[in-house]
Amino acid sequence: MIYSRLLDTTFPAYEKVIAPETDKVAVVDKMSFLERVKRVAMVAESKNRAVVFSFDAEGKLEMSVRNPETGDEGKEYEACESFDGEAVTVGFNVDFVIEFLNVCKEEKISIKMKDPEHQSLFEPVLENGEGSHKYVVMPLRLD
Repeated sequence: MIYSRLLDTTFPAYEKVIAPETDKVAVVDKMSFLERVKRVAMVAESKNRAVVFSFDAEGKLEMSVRNPETGDEGKEYEACESFDGEAVTVGFNVDFVIEFLNVCKEEKISIKMKDPEHQSLFEPVLENGEGSHKYVVMPLRLD
């Protein structure tokens, strides 16, 4: 038995959630990035699971976490395949980043950012550009 119904309503304006005018774009190898993110995630505190991504202008990425509960710290480094824009530091919930990386089937991903206060856009890098999906990740406040 199949049950369906037609809803007569307006679809939410999802375009407002997608990061506007991103001027910083990093492209990384998904498997290498996932491996390093999972390693730093082991140290992340249980409350907000914060990981800090620091991109420098040369395309080097430092991933760091601090756990004030246990006093532990973790750092990993990744070389971006390409990076366009100025240096930026953004905090994310590490579980949301891992969630995207686990379902992405492409070998490379792009991370599009504006600044630490705006949402970032994670996308698979496709050769033909078809069938792409976007993953919006809201930043955490870094205090």
